[in-house]
Amino acid sequence: MFPRRHQDACMPAVCRQTVHTRLLSPFTVSSLALTIMLSGCSGGGGGSGDTTSPYALSGQISTSARNDVDSDVNNLNAVYVSNNNPASPQAIRNDAIVQGFASAAGTGGDSGRERFATTADSDDYYLVDLQAGQTVELEINDYQFDITSPEDANDLDLYLFRADNPDALITYSAGFSSTENMRINSDGRYLINVNAFRGDSKYILRILAPGITASSVSSDSAGQLPIFVAGEAIVKSKTVSAASAVSKSLNIRSQLVSNKGLSAKLSKVATGQDRAALVSLQRDDSQRRSLARAAGYSSNTDPLYALSADGWAMRQTLIDIKTLNQQDDVEYASPNLLYRPLATTPNDPYYAEQWHLEAINLPQAWDITTGTPASGTVVVAVIDTGILPGHPDINGKLVDGYDFISNAERADDGDGIDGDPTDEGDGSGTYHGTHVAGIIGALSNNGTGVSGVSWGAEIMPVRMLGKEVSGSAGTSYDLLQALRYAAGMTNDSTTLPTKPADIINLSLGGGSGNTPERNLLASIIDAGIIVVAAAGNESSSAPSYPAAYDGVISVASSDFDGNLSSFSNYGSSIDLRAPGGGEVVSCDDSIPPLNHDVCSYILSLGGEETLGIMQYGYARLRGTSMAAPVVAGAFALAKAVYPALTPEQAQTLISTCSITDQATDCEQKYRTGYGNLDALKLVQQAQNLANGGSLPLPPARLVATPDSLALNEQSSASISISNGGSEAATVSSVASSRNWLSVQATDVDAFGFGQYDISVDLAALDDGYYIGTLTFSLDTGNELDFQVVVLTGNDSSPANLTPQTVQLASAQTNEVLYTTSTDGNARYSFPAVPAGEYRVYAGSDIDADGTICDAGETCGESQEIVTLDQDTTGVDFSVTIQSE
Repeated sequence: MFPRRHQDACMPAVCRQTVHTRLLSPFTVSSLALTIMLSGCSGGGGGSGDTTSPYALSGQISTSARNDVDSDVNNLNAVYVSNNNPASPQAIRNDAIVQGFASAAGTGGDSGRERFATTADSDDYYLVDLQAGQTVELEINDYQFDITSPEDANDLDLYLFRADNPDALITYSAGFSSTENMRINSDGRYLINVNAFRGDSKYILRILAPGITASSVSSDSAGQLPIFVAGEAIVKSKTVSAASAVSKSLNIRSQLVSNKGLSAKLSKVATGQDRAALVSLQRDDSQRRSLARAAGYSSNTDPLYALSADGWAMRQTLIDIKTLNQQDDVEYASPNLLYRPLATTPNDPYYAEQWHLEAINLPQAWDITTGTPASGTVVVAVIDTGILPGHPDINGKLVDGYDFISNAERADDGDGIDGDPTDEGDGSGTYHGTHVAGIIGALSNNGTGVSGVSWGAEIMPVRMLGKEVSGSAGTSYDLLQALRYAAGMTNDSTTLPTKPADIINLSLGGGSGNTPERNLLASIIDAGIIVVAAAGNESSSAPSYPAAYDGVISVASSDFDGNLSSFSNYGSSIDLRAPGGGEVVSCDDSIPPLNHDVCSYILSLGGEETLGIMQYGYARLRGTSMAAPVVAGAFALAKAVYPALTPEQAQTLISTCSITDQATDCEQKYRTGYGNLDALKLVQQAQNLANGGSLPLPPARLVATPDSLALNEQSSASISISNGGSEAATVSSVASSRNWLSVQATDVDAFGFGQYDISVDLAALDDGYYIGTLTFSLDTGNELDFQVVVLTGNDSSPANLTPQTVQLASAQTNEVLYTTSTDGNARYSFPAVPAGEYRVYAGSDIDADGTICDAGETCGESQEIVTLDQDTTGVDFSVTIQSE
């Protein structure tokens, strides 16, 4: 950790001035006026009691030891230590909450009060030791941005560098948002850079503990940084003509980025009018010096450039791209990403393209069954965009379906609900429902096209998603009707299917959940119908519906290597994963196949309408929409072997890891659920049940109570370890990931289950957040990682406060009568105040705008009314940093 920084500032004891106050809850000072004229100074003016007996009143202001302040704020009265140089950054704790100020140019304010009235404070650098899982959050208190007047914007961004290697820009968050955040993926010492993109603003920089989610999600510009070419961008203009685009000397509106010192010219050009161009963003020395001067660096060299030219170039490229993207005549600007060379693909049949089938061991499962039951049929309802009934690779596999899109515009077929579930297309040409249906049950082993997971399953197409209208392709009500039809329940169509579905696939989402859907799905599941749903494509741990309803099998997506797909949702609502597609470099519609390192999308049925004529073919898509039908198709195989398989039994097979690749470490993991689907294991379990066997017992599983610990200044705590399964097992070992964290069994049985005492050596830790892991292992191979988070040094302290404006107000009227400022030790004093009853308030003004207690400033008040009838000391209280 790092030594603390102390401030020493001398402020006038009492002064007469106008103070603008925005007083925020939970303080009672919220009743004060926004603008307050301080009418009493240095003992004069009206009091709230006897004016003939003046007394002295003093105290000290403190704040949480976590709170810190940017060492170069705009207020001239604050202590100034520049933190604009990454070679000499400001050290902060790894649990810090920092109030700060940054400006892309001079504020234009009063240079007698403002440090940055005529020059920029474009960068603040902070040095901090961070742990994997922590989040860095920036709240931009004065954020504003309007694409029509970007010159009036106030916008700050975040960049993260390795302290020992500033050439490597690790990640960034540079959206158009009032909050930016970056997640830390590995332990290390980092440089956090708060960079002023436009205007000026106060900010709050928060270092959040591992596992704590940032208060909001920033734009897609945030995340682990891809590899890209510094000094280049791929730019598509809305207005450039074809002739202009060909000209290598074209200046792409240099004024777009003139305030960043950039003259962007084409280095390579597209050959057509609508093509994007590769644009050089490189600067010569003169331009770079001009940019440094504009950023407030009198040396004409940006300190980041002096420390690392590569790191500067990476950051500046992203700044330039953001600048271009704010312009109304630029359609988009993106980094020029780098990719590795790829091998040539052999000319194999379409089946070789379907990597997802072998990924779940389907060829071995097909040796047992291809999905045709001994009697009857297995029907899978696909509630989606409908079907292309004429597609030769699905024709003959369909049973009667229905169109439940009640809005004629959304249905795009001339009417509301009707008996024709044909997909009319949504304008994208994907024919989503047909693609999903093909994954489940395309005609197989017929010498053409692709193979479905279940060769024998029949498909019930039920349409409730159509053309997007008002941001939605379907409604909850239409979904309810579609579900009722598929389950053989009464519905608005007044018709019922010949046979209700055995399995329902829902490759859709977006709702937040509601009672009608929840109740209906519970009834459908109670009726014995297995419901499978896509978990969502938002890369989020938040529950997504309908997948997150109880009893629904929620399916996340895995990529070609069996890992969680980058787009897939994850979290506690996930049951299992199945192939849904991975990253892509180039994925066109050509058949025969491409190398899966190039294209790992899921190949299935598709079509394209040209001049009113439908051309049936094949398409590649990715998403949890593709993962769900893989699972639905696999359960169709299982139902062919054991038609009596129930939803409850299906959930047991999942939760015991009997049908996934997680058998030796069976628990519902945050990113994998219960593991990746194995269709062979599923069919084998169905065989076992068909032959009179029983469901597998839950394997031995370690359970900790509580499930994690957060110790704030505590050195010890106790937890209980138990076996949450039915299999006998013994705790074989317990290991700690940190030398300051230890554990001892204190009251356990012969198998090692019982009470364990956890101890933390606080003396070995500096102030901050720490995270440690205790790994409990069973002799069966199962493990439990138990997380311990420790917060040290959270006492109140005056050390990290910028000078505070202190106000003395009448307890009866809340009229502010006296004002003063704290000294370098955060002490304040009113030397001569009439007897009476008073309240004491305090707050900072780091941006020197004459306003205290607004967002980004500190604010607080004395806990009790002060009755002043003698000299009074020790009226101490704390302030907190105010958020939006």
